[in-house]
Amino acid sequence: MTNFDFSELGKKIGSFFDKDMSQDDQNEFLKQISNDPSSQNAFMRERIIREKLKSSLHRPIVSPGLVDRIKNGIKR
Repeated sequence: MTNFDFSELGKKIGSFFDKDMSQDDQNEFLKQISNDPSSQNAFMRERIIREKLKSSLHRPIVSPGLVDRIKNGIKR
């Protein structure tokens, strides 16, 4: 088991939730943090924060016409 320093743990947790890790890397990371209670706590806190943000923030619906106008404006 490799102990993580705080910044390395934060980067790995971010990569996990951002789906930047391969499936094998995700499985290995979960095994590593399963043996370290402080890493598990940091992982759970991040998961709770992301779930709360996802459920609390609502994105406005963008009309297809607006998207087309923006795309056409960029092409010029």
